[in-house]
Amino acid sequence: MYSDAHVHLDSYPAAERDDVIQRAHALGVELMVTVGTTLDTCEQAVALAEHVPDLYAGVGIHPWWVVPWSDELEARLRDLARRPRVKVVSEVGLDYTRGPTTQPQQRELLRHQIALARELRLPVMTHNDRPSQEDLLALLREEGAADVGGVIHGFRGDWPFARGCLDLGFVISLGRLILRPEGAEQLEVLRRLPRDGLVLETDSARQGPGPAEVALVAQRVGDVLDLPPEQVGNFTTANLKRVLRV
Repeated sequence: MYSDAHVHLDSYPAAERDDVIQRAHALGVELMVTVGTTLDTCEQAVALAEHVPDLYAGVGIHPWWVVPWSDELEARLRDLARRPRVKVVSEVGLDYTRGPTTQPQQRELLRHQIALARELRLPVMTHNDRPSQEDLLALLREEGAADVGGVIHGFRGDWPFARGCLDLGFVISLGRLILRPEGAEQLEVLRRLPRDGLVLETDSARQGPGPAEVALVAQRVGDVLDLPPEQVGNFTTANLKRVLRV
């Protein structure tokens, strides 16, 4: 059994989406999390998850599309997050590379979304770039994110950052980056990760094979750890189920 902890199925053309899901099923992907980045895409993610048995949704406002926190935004996110198929607050976080002028607004937005996650007892799945890592860890600590745990999506960092995330009860999500030469640092982190601290993802969006590619990620992890890809799929799926409480 494989699982994809982070995908954007709403971004695929409707005419292709069923084929993308069927390809994933054919390769043994039995658990997927499709996440929103704006209110509109959150609504689409929830609607999709309500019609695919092994698909769950994440709702949250991405730092690339940071907006002021308001009572209306909070009410709409809370309403979506209470839907039965929503299992995580995502995609939320910090990105100082793409948003150098909105850093204070990003931090404020993340604080509010962590508070919402704690209120609803949902884990948090974070986005971050390298320059924002120190602030991300600080915010997760200050806002009590350890109470609900979560996933560090699209992990790009070194072992000290990974260790800090693990200490807060978060797991590390590795994706297609480790299939490329520039993912060498993530492979070094992988060698030091405890088995219960890893999940896999594709972050697929708009085109391409979609969640089916998580089997290639599992194969690469297996090559590094000297394990069969099916075993990698089994323990990372168990980890994701634990985090999502499904």
